[in-house]
Amino acid sequence: MIHVFAKTFTPNVTLSQEDAFHLFSVLRLKEHERFQLVFEGQAYLAEVPNLMTKQIIILQKLVLTTEHTHARILFLPLLKGEKLEWTIQKAIELGVTSIQLFTSRFTVVDWQADQWGKKSERLNKIIHEAAMQSHRLIIPTLMAPQSLNHILMSPIQGLKCIALETERHDALKLVQIMQPGQQHHVLIGPEGGFDENEISLAKNHHWHAYSLGSRILRSETAALASLAILAQGLDNLK
Repeated sequence: MIHVFAKTFTPNVTLSQEDAFHLFSVLRLKEHERFQLVFEGQAYLAEVPNLMTKQIIILQKLVLTTEHTHARILFLPLLKGEKLEWTIQKAIELGVTSIQLFTSRFTVVDWQADQWGKKSERLNKIIHEAAMQSHRLIIPTLMAPQSLNHILMSPIQGLKCIALETERHDALKLVQIMQPGQQHHVLIGPEGGFDENEISLAKNHHWHAYSLGSRILRSETAALASLAILAQGLDNLK
């Protein structure tokens, strides 16, 4: 079923210009064809009786279970080319509530301050489309890049998990760290990994190291594997 987000709900239901174009011109919605409409985390069954007026009518509330009770925040390094866009898209489908980008000693990409506006516009469009495709009840947020050291030292509430391939023989598995009823923060390293000072800083600020197995994974693979494990594990802990 078609799934879109409302821009306003009262006195009239309206969509953003992009979503209206997608609904009426791309998907070619028919009169009285029902679709799912989301506003402020609540889903509704809706229809458009007259395509001339394009007035959206709410039929009833819907109960969707596509969101989890507690937030899942992904800390993702800046990645080359289309890797970043692809990873963000899949992360939205896997249920993250927000994504914090970061730079560190071994990240190979570093945006200038004046690049963020254009790049964030493109990435937020990808997030919006992925949220519609996966029937999310929220549009996850994307946060501008920060330094890894700043993130590691920040007062963060909830469980803080960091993937450390350098300690894969001693680190716990992600499923052993999970705790129901908490926000989960998952931090993935860049292609070059973390340096010793970053690892020490993470440990000193109570980031829990976990392993994804004996093989070295690319950043995008590690991010999606972690989110998939987290989703399945938390479902099992309910």
